[in-house]
Amino acid sequence: MRVLRRRPPLTVIAYVALTASIAVATLVYWGRDTRSSIGAVLLAVVLLGLLRGLLFAWVFLIVVEASFFLGVLTNRPAWWWWVVPVKLALVALLLSRPTWRYVRRRDAAIA
Repeated sequence: MRVLRRRPPLTVIAYVALTASIAVATLVYWGRDTRSSIGAVLLAVVLLGLLRGLLFAWVFLIVVEASFFLGVLTNRPAWWWWVVPVKLALVALLLSRPTWRYVRRRDAAIA
């Protein structure tokens, strides 16, 4: 029996592409140490979960993005001026209707 698999919406693909490019740029700029390597592996697993439509991965990414955004706003590091628009774009992609419907529909189909 052939199982039909839905394609993720463009908002999910854009989020994964943007997040992966930020992770690669971070690894290139600051070098590959143990913490950043573990973070990259964790991020890859969660992004794969988002591509598969898992609700847990979506919630985890929203919590991480929102907490990082609030941390940047409260601490105001020297580089905050470019992080705020990028994080707002990432949160907007996660909270957009196509992403939300994709994750909810996939989760309901699994249960």
